[in-house]
Amino acid sequence: MQVNGGGRTIVSVSSISSDTQRISLSIRGREIFYELSEFIDPSCDFALWAALPIAMRFGGELQIDGATSPIAREKAELLSVIWSAWMPKTFQPVKVVSNGFIDVKPPPAATNKALMLYSGGVDSTFALKRYVEEGNPKPDLLTIHGMDYKREDFERFEALKKRTSRFREKYSERNVEVRSNAASIMRRFGISSSIGHGFQLFSTLFLFDSTYSAGLISADHPASQDYLTLPWGTNCLTNPMFQGCRMHIDTLSSDVTRGEKLRQLIDDRLALETLSFCKNYSVRPDNCGTCSKCVRTKAMFHAAGLGMPNIFLISGFDPNDLRFLDMQKPSEVAYSLDVLDLARASGRLDDFKIISDKLFSKKKQTRIGRLKTKAEAYLRGKKANG
Repeated sequence: MQVNGGGRTIVSVSSISSDTQRISLSIRGREIFYELSEFIDPSCDFALWAALPIAMRFGGELQIDGATSPIAREKAELLSVIWSAWMPKTFQPVKVVSNGFIDVKPPPAATNKALMLYSGGVDSTFALKRYVEEGNPKPDLLTIHGMDYKREDFERFEALKKRTSRFREKYSERNVEVRSNAASIMRRFGISSSIGHGFQLFSTLFLFDSTYSAGLISADHPASQDYLTLPWGTNCLTNPMFQGCRMHIDTLSSDVTRGEKLRQLIDDRLALETLSFCKNYSVRPDNCGTCSKCVRTKAMFHAAGLGMPNIFLISGFDPNDLRFLDMQKPSEVAYSLDVLDLARASGRLDDFKIISDKLFSKKKQTRIGRLKTKAEAYLRGKKANG
């Protein structure tokens, strides 16, 4: 492996236990912390995943002052090569070393029960329901405070927990919460949330590698759409590479599109009432009905010929709202193609001419045009939602 740059990123790990256990990483003068309400005893594989994107910003060597898995170090180096190929102006390959090694076998405390990342969104709600209904043991659930919800915002995070409580009680045995500033620290190093979220998610899962042998994550897209949306922090290629001697990652529901997930959830009232996916932070965990994610979700329900569920503050589907979708974003293209497939099957293509024109027009929207559309969408949503 060719390693560019002469940087060296040293990561030290410390832990304080009181009423709340706090685990901290010191990385290039900044601290990433994880706060939990219980004592855990992880290997330092979690520190490797958290520090890797930061180290890739500088290249050279990543040194973990703690014991890590040989397989984790090998996979981390390979990940750095992949990300540097995808984003050579942002990332460089790194060599990974650590001060110790952990045993190949997991500790006796590890169980065969899985720990699943859960946010209350469409993907994790569908994946959890399907996983259990297919006969798998109910997993424990992990929700991170500090990603979709600001880590200082306890009120909205508690509202999310209340909204999802009945669904979680039905499909899981236990719920685990971790509060962390990893997302904000990664952004300070120039790592966007679209990339950094994957490293934070897997790092947090690996905090529990002494008690769980499998970490579960729901797929954002089926594999065919993943390749359209790369580079993206979680995907079918790199997810399995987050691997240690104690824990591995399984990606759920990578064979199902977002539209098909909604089609299968439409008859489950409890699941529908649980869903929280809105981009409008001021109304979370409710769904505003006017932001791009809400508009896109409404479009999928309508395109599939399904009734519009009562899960939006602003109800009803208006085809004119489709002009607010930003087709410069690969993920929006993937979802819009999904909408058109659903509409084609249900005979509703005429309702989605705006999407067709946006997708297949040879004209590209100017930067000023995009900004004007975004501003109009924001003002419309603010007015509609008070």
